Amino acid sequence: MISANPEQENTPWVLPNGQILYMRWEYIDRSQVHYHHLWTANPDGTKHQVYYGNQTPGICMLGAKPIRYRKDVPAEERNFAIVSTFSPGHGRREHYGTVALVDPRKGPDAPEGVRTISTNSNYADPWAFSEDCFVCVQNTRIILMDGDGRTVPLYTLPQDQIDQGFWVADVQPVIPREREEIIADVTDPNAKTGYMALANLYQGRQMMDLPKGTVKELLVMEALPIPVHFNGGMMSVSSGGTFSLTRLVGTVPVNEDGSAFMELPAGKALFFIALDAEGKAVKRMHSFTSLMPGETNLCIGCHEERTMTPTAQDRLQFMKAMSAPASVPKKVEGVPEVFDYFRDIVPIIDRHCLECHNSQRREGNCDLNSDLRPSSFVQSFSYFSYHKMLGDNRNRPMSNFKPYEIGSKASTLYQLMESGHADQDGNRRVNMTPEELKTVRFWIEAGANYAGTYAANACGLLGWSYSPYGEDRMQNSRYIREDENWPERH
Repeated sequence: MISANPEQENTPWVLPNGQILYMRWEYIDRSQVHYHHLWTANPDGTKHQVYYGNQTPGICMLGAKPIRYRKDVPAEERNFAIVSTFSPGHGRREHYGTVALVDPRKGPDAPEGVRTISTNSNYADPWAFSEDCFVCVQNTRIILMDGDGRTVPLYTLPQDQIDQGFWVADVQPVIPREREEIIADVTDPNAKTGYMALANLYQGRQMMDLPKGTVKELLVMEALPIPVHFNGGMMSVSSGGTFSLTRLVGTVPVNEDGSAFMELPAGKALFFIALDAEGKAVKRMHSFTSLMPGETNLCIGCHEERTMTPTAQDRLQFMKAMSAPASVPKKVEGVPEVFDYFRDIVPIIDRHCLECHNSQRREGNCDLNSDLRPSSFVQSFSYFSYHKMLGDNRNRPMSNFKPYEIGSKASTLYQLMESGHADQDGNRRVNMTPEELKTVRFWIEAGANYAGTYAANACGLLGWSYSPYGEDRMQNSRYIREDENWPERH
């Protein structure tokens, strides 16, 4: 376990500076198949930060290792590049892909930081002696490769082993190496919390034009660990939306200058949502961070350029924020820590929406019936998801949205509820209480999940509402979107 990741991490390796380089697989409210990139951490589990690729969707970066120069190569002739396998999608079997060099000095998202070496994607487990000399494996062979992708076989398995299905894997030279730097352990095993300081959340990509003072609080969220399941998607947590159940840890105040200082639970996958004076999401974090016991971590801004270093003003704001006691997340009153659609949202829908939007009346061609059925989702939830009314990312390979582009402010469902769903004359047709609106708002900010427990993945419901019978009961295979169309109802 490298971090508090609710998904997984893979192929760790020690860098010359003592940090651990690894592949992080995650999807905090973004595409499930696009984000498997390189991160670093200290050996004690502190200081997790992106190394390369978190804004470069579609590549699984595996088996990354630093170049192992000969001792007689002068320091000024060495660079900081690492060699890795770039594998498509979730990564091919045995981590096969294209051999590539990554130079992080150009920035963690710079396309020019990658140099493709191999001429095809049928290699794995590369080891670099220099920028122009590599050894890797190709099924039953060990391959020597130069910087232009030209190859020479060094070794091939005996035919009897090939006939038995053996492959070569994880080739490494048995040679002396320079000892990596030692990074001291700064954690406190007796502590249960860590500290996070933020210099200025208005300093960052997509944040510069936001007036200071807009953000009043940070909503601290925890992505809950996911047990093994085999449906390959987000059922029964959502329908095309979030993959993770999230817990509302609480809110912490943001100072007028955009700074904040907080004490947070250690060993948890945490992310933040910036809230305005109305409690609506301004900006959302699409990754997670974590703190080790006793750790203090610093952030310059909200999605700031990763090549930035703190300015003198940033340091002053750090000092100012940290001169006051750290804020402990304040519980969000009146809403659950973990939402459940049936328990928390369906009663509100039934009270205010079902009279006009049911299986018989269907005003606006909208049925918000929430009767149970054999599929994973009831009709009302399917309708909101299918018509993209929840203000979520819809599993797209996107992140770092503009302010108010995602969340309750972007949710057409919440807009209808808050505005009263006015008729043609401007008269309110819906009058929800402030408590009901707050519940729906925080449910949307939490990812608009369906089931409130991962145990729902083992409930036996159908993953998709599919039947060989069409809506007209003819033998036309199609998806079923209405309760009335299940064959057993006729």
